[in-house]
Amino acid sequence: DRDGSKVGSVCAARRWMECGVCFFFSSRRRHTRLRREWSSDVCSSDLARGCVNIQVLDVGQGLSAVVRTQNHVLLYDTGPSFRSGGSSASAVILPYLVSRGIERIDRLVVSHSDLDHAGGVSAIVAGIEVGQVVTGERLSGLTSTFRRCRAGEHWAYDGVDFRFLHPP
Repeated sequence: DRDGSKVGSVCAARRWMECGVCFFFSSRRRHTRLRREWSSDVCSSDLARGCVNIQVLDVGQGLSAVVRTQNHVLLYDTGPSFRSGGSSASAVILPYLVSRGIERIDRLVVSHSDLDHAGGVSAIVAGIEVGQVVTGERLSGLTSTFRRCRAGEHWAYDGVDFRFLHPP
């Protein structure tokens, strides 16, 4: 960590999933705390200030991660869409959010326009209240307001710092 940042990782294996999932985080804060709430039964809704809960959802080919702080929810990518017209967003992500009592996404971050990452954006925007949509590149078919992310852009939710590292 040549730039003075603290870098760490949290690895978790869910009982119902026979593999490990690793998350890397970076923070300029003196101490970074992660709450290890990786139970497949119940996801605690009482996160303390400065704690984060990260759930990577099985959306098949592609990616989707729900990042929760004490009072905020960030969704990173929405998984694929299907030729049938459905998507992992409607089949997996929205039911997961409902099961956790999540009624609003404060920030939807879509890394890029490939369908395995952005295929469910329309379903998410239609299915739940979304505060901001931030994308790495222009998304075709997105009718809601969105803006491009920029390297260095940063914000904090409940004592947890976030920063975009790319694109320039």
